[in-house]
Amino acid sequence: MRTELSLTNTKSQHSLSLWDACAISTGIIIGPGIFETAPAVAQAVSGLSEILSLWLVGAILSYCGILCYSELAARYPENGGEYAWLRAAYGQRLANLYLWAEVAILKPGIIAAMAFPSARYILAVWPTIQLPQSVIASLMVFFLTMINLYGFHAGKRSQNILSAAKVAGLSLIILTGLYAGSHSTQPMELITEGTKQHDYGLALILVLFTFGGWSDIANVTADIQSGARGLLRSASVSLGLITILYVLVNFAFVNLLGVHNFSIAEVPVAVGLQQILPGSAATLVYILIAVSCLGAIQGTMFTGARLYTRISPSCHKETNQASYRLAFLSQGALSILVIILTQSFINAVVYTTTVVWVFFLLKALAVPILRAKTEELASIQVPLYPAPLVVFVASCVFLIWSAFKYDPLGSAIAAVVVLMGVFVPYCCRLASKMRL
Repeated sequence: MRTELSLTNTKSQHSLSLWDACAISTGIIIGPGIFETAPAVAQAVSGLSEILSLWLVGAILSYCGILCYSELAARYPENGGEYAWLRAAYGQRLANLYLWAEVAILKPGIIAAMAFPSARYILAVWPTIQLPQSVIASLMVFFLTMINLYGFHAGKRSQNILSAAKVAGLSLIILTGLYAGSHSTQPMELITEGTKQHDYGLALILVLFTFGGWSDIANVTADIQSGARGLLRSASVSLGLITILYVLVNFAFVNLLGVHNFSIAEVPVAVGLQQILPGSAATLVYILIAVSCLGAIQGTMFTGARLYTRISPSCHKETNQASYRLAFLSQGALSILVIILTQSFINAVVYTTTVVWVFFLLKALAVPILRAKTEELASIQVPLYPAPLVVFVASCVFLIWSAFKYDPLGSAIAAVVVLMGVFVPYCCRLASKMRL
């Protein structure tokens, strides 16, 4: 009998209003990654105009993805969206492979990527710590894994505390950066100063990683009032607000430091903050950034562990505390392994990029496939079709190629790990038979 993974829930509660969905979508997308990726993007291009243009391009490409997602959500409005779309378009095996990719590559990669900024700012607060950044990042993942192993309520409480700190930290940094930019005496000619290195592929990878998260709202489509239409509206509003925010953050800090100084700062935004804040205030900001990173890690762990228990029903007779503990241990171990292998934030991001955008490509191509499979029109269709689809597909191909170009070994390892997922259902069935 074929093993199937069930992630859907067709019973809709419609419990989320438009503004609820906007808040969720905004909360998923906004994170401390902006303060880690922005200097790296500035280093990969030249001048303020190129920096701001790349962030606007990232917003446009993300919106093209939102339009494709909205049509797919209109066809299959149940929760578990992306998994359901892939199953309908390509069959059960590829949908299972997608779930495996989530738990084996994507979740651990995101956790690892967010651990590096946390470690960076911990070292900024306590420079006397004589440990490599990767070791501190691994300790952060280990610490949060142990909290989640302690029990559901401990994980939930820590997530609430870290989320509150995340909002406080980001708000303080944004207000400080904008204030500094408006009162800066930095000569305007430095704003157009650029570096000799140009890597638009890497820059776009980082920009779209920072915009990442808009797709997660599809997993709760059935809970949103107006269903897919509510998804489109909430994701569009959230993306618009976040785009404005990201552009202002980049402009403020470039205006304060100049492109060159902003791009080469060893600790992002540290130089600017030290110019306008007393030492104790700057230290507080660093701590809040580190804690906000921990909040992002904890949120990913908390939701990602649920996927581990659904790899195959035959592997779990019932969903219980023991299976969740095993899931947290597996997730933590894989995340630490990614930290050890990649050794940096950028490498961790690139490690996941190939897999992320291969599946984005497949989900985008599911739009014409599902149109061909059924004569029934979806209640929402991609406007100006096929232009947004073509743009999004082209961006997927470009990012996959850019990731392989930047880190061929890491991308190849990620691809091999994903392909190993083909054998997971068979291993689960074999393990189940051996227990009988």
